[in-house]
Amino acid sequence: MDGYVAAIESGGRPPGGGEDLALEDLRMEAFFLGLRTRKGIDVESFSREYQYDLMAEKGAVLKRFEAEGLITYQDSRLTPTRTGLAWQTAWPSSEGVPHP
Repeated sequence: MDGYVAAIESGGRPPGGGEDLALEDLRMEAFFLGLRTRKGIDVESFSREYQYDLMAEKGAVLKRFEAEGLITYQDSRLTPTRTGLAWQTAWPSSEGVPHP
């Protein structure tokens, strides 16, 4: 307990208080979280923050998802549709899901 309190008081992280993720892991987390919210993903911001051109790398799959009515792409924003939000629980295990 003393180590925990000392870490907090010094502005550090307590033992076991977090995890360090690689850029690729952060990118994947942001992608899947973004498509699980009505806000979606600002593609330009995503590119800058995660050094990854989502549309260049995964555009074909994302366009297919748009054609299937799962997402919309407008004004540099990917947004899940109502159908996409309902379907999103299957995305991580679905074939063809883009893993950025």
